[in-house]
Amino acid sequence: MSKGPQRIVCLSCETLYLLGEQARIVGISGFTVRPPQARKEKPKVSGLTSVKHEQILAFEPDLVLGYSVLQGDMLAELASFKRAKQRIIEDPQEVVRRAPELIVGSWCGRRLRPEQVAARPGWQAIPAVRTGQLHEIKSPDILNPGPAVLTGGVRQLHALISACAQRAK
Repeated sequence: MSKGPQRIVCLSCETLYLLGEQARIVGISGFTVRPPQARKEKPKVSGLTSVKHEQILAFEPDLVLGYSVLQGDMLAELASFKRAKQRIIEDPQEVVRRAPELIVGSWCGRRLRPEQVAARPGWQAIPAVRTGQLHEIKSPDILNPGPAVLTGGVRQLHALISACAQRAK
């Protein structure tokens, strides 16, 4: 008999599939894109920003795995241990003062809209905005925990930074 949780609701399931443990997964996030078969095989029990507690509980999980503070109150306590608030620059003018040559954005469930970034007050002074160096890495490639961050997201980030460095020479 296998040890450990047998009925897992996994809001980011790529790693469990790679470990061959997909039989334990009873529900996934509606935003799951990796692996593609998960969307076909597993019921969707949650959105990214809307956790449906009663739907999750109906699957009688013995473990629920999440990965983002955007997934609701169930992860709020965990976020306070990972100091998630320190990742946020509260004053948008701080970005202007730092004058980045490259801006890379990613947002769960939304596209980066460079024109909206550029329209922020004072941001026209930022070198990245003036030269059009506002880029997006899709959230499944960089924000979901698992191998995709290393195989896709980091490579994309490296390419953008390398290209920026070449332009600066």
